[in-house]
Amino acid sequence: MPTTTVVDPELEPCTTADSGNLALDIQIVIPAFNEERRIKRSLLALCKCLGAMENLRCGIIVVDNGSSDRTAELVDLFADHPVAVTVIGCSTGGKGAAIRRGIQVSTARFVGFCDADLATPVEALDDAVRLLEMGHRVVVGSRRAAGAMYTVAQSRLRRAGGWVFRRSIRTLTGAVTDTQCGFKFFQQSVAQQLFDEVITAGFVFDVELLARASMAGIEVTELPVKWSDQEGSTLSVFRHGPQIVREIRQLRQLGLTAASRAGGLRKAAVRPVATSRQTPGRSVQAS
Repeated sequence: MPTTTVVDPELEPCTTADSGNLALDIQIVIPAFNEERRIKRSLLALCKCLGAMENLRCGIIVVDNGSSDRTAELVDLFADHPVAVTVIGCSTGGKGAAIRRGIQVSTARFVGFCDADLATPVEALDDAVRLLEMGHRVVVGSRRAAGAMYTVAQSRLRRAGGWVFRRSIRTLTGAVTDTQCGFKFFQQSVAQQLFDEVITAGFVFDVELLARASMAGIEVTELPVKWSDQEGSTLSVFRHGPQIVREIRQLRQLGLTAASRAGGLRKAAVRPVATSRQTPGRSVQAS
């Protein structure tokens, strides 16, 4: 009996260079836990953006972090897409663990991660890739750097929790204005160096990542972004608060504070960078 292939009309081919078995130029890791409601929409937006990047071979790795819904099934719809979209599993729970798993299997020249809800719009990818091609080693989205803006603000409770969190970690990450924006990209060698050392698996892993970059003397470039709060966040101030406190304490015990690294708080050198959209950015390096 002949077989029938069902084609999703929304999965239109992108104009990206054929990825095939060739090495990728950029690969995006998306941690996913029960994201069936929005993963398809997000992948469509990302594929469209990546497909418009001329002469770049692009790919996406969705890391299914123990989902019980149709997340992996929906990602599989993109198996034949010109942008190389794959899904892998991660048995260790936690956003940080899922991202680390995806980063470590990537061999792309540039690799990074974004959240499945696309709270940071896909248009920011153009600026991030341009900065990486200019030689910037780490590019992180920032909702607090000059030029950034909230298009949809967080709730008062989330803002209050964020204020407390920033005060509790400022000796760990120095001059970086926003550690928790889920939009970070790296040169491949830097990504492997940092993620091989990261041990936290939960929401504080971004803090450890940036603290280790500072410890290694790796410059971090902040890219101001237009960010919108999205419904469906899995972070709960009350449910995850104790875990976050434990992880911050663990990082201090590891000696990742600025005082431990340099015998005192380190001042950061900041220099502006230009982007393709003339969005102000800044580079932060512990001195």
